[in-house]
Amino acid sequence: MCIRDSNWDDTLSDGMSVADYVKASVLSSVKQHLVLENLASKYDVTLTAEQEAAMAESDQSYIDQYGSEEAFEAEIAKLGMRRETYDRVARSNYLYQNLYELYNTEGSALYASDEDLAVYADEQGYITADHILLATKNMTTGEALTDEQKAEKKALAEELVEKLNSYTGDDIASYFAELADEYSEDPGRETYPTGYTFTTGSMVQEFEDAAYALSEGEVSEVVESSFGYHILLRLPLDKNLNGDTKKKHPDWELIDCPLCGQKCWKMPAADKLKEAQDVTYLCTECAIKAGFLSDYPRNRRKPGGNREQRRRAKRNARR
Repeated sequence: MCIRDSNWDDTLSDGMSVADYVKASVLSSVKQHLVLENLASKYDVTLTAEQEAAMAESDQSYIDQYGSEEAFEAEIAKLGMRRETYDRVARSNYLYQNLYELYNTEGSALYASDEDLAVYADEQGYITADHILLATKNMTTGEALTDEQKAEKKALAEELVEKLNSYTGDDIASYFAELADEYSEDPGRETYPTGYTFTTGSMVQEFEDAAYALSEGEVSEVVESSFGYHILLRLPLDKNLNGDTKKKHPDWELIDCPLCGQKCWKMPAADKLKEAQDVTYLCTECAIKAGFLSDYPRNRRKPGGNREQRRRAKRNARR
């Protein structure tokens, strides 16, 4: 339902009226921008000369597009904003980037120690879980697999759960990671190779419910969501939320995604992707949406043939 075409008293799917939804959204946005401005003021964070120039260039491009500054401001007014508000929002987006960079700079006034983050993780109910996903849709296009293909994925998921439950070694985490590296079709695994650390509300409900129901070291049954079939392993809480990626991957570089502007980790292998497909490096989400991750990293080859060939060889070996 489009908000513009709704009556203010209409009820949305979650039971909230359109008026209350819009009010809550606006208040949330205002709070976010005010917090950013206050933090920037507290820690003397300002825009760089390059960012100021980028803002001016962006404004000028819109002025040229609409024919005049007055026409540009008229378009802004259609969004319910004055020019001053529009500029503050644009400025706060840059302030967020600069604050985030300060937060990730060890020794800075905003840098949080591992001890601080450990306390925060406990208070906010964070947990850590590794994850195997067998997708039931094309992760690039969103197109659903056939019923036969879905059945094959489910059968494989059940086979993997059986393997995990039969494991008798003393390092289930490493064994799970080996299986995940070989079978998981989660595009986020390259960025989070040791699992996800998260709190409530940040994962799809089926994933979240299954993860929180597990004890540390326990493997889930097959869990189905809109993405496919999941297998989870609950791990001890990874409390090293700050700089963890950089410590595990010192060759990765923290950059700004040119599309969404968010900070993301650039892997050395991304340069090979750029050479092969002649694209600007994007964050994982933008790259998936743009269709640049159809072959990387989920379908990376391993010695001994592709994944299906290895599975077939293993099945034949058991006969």
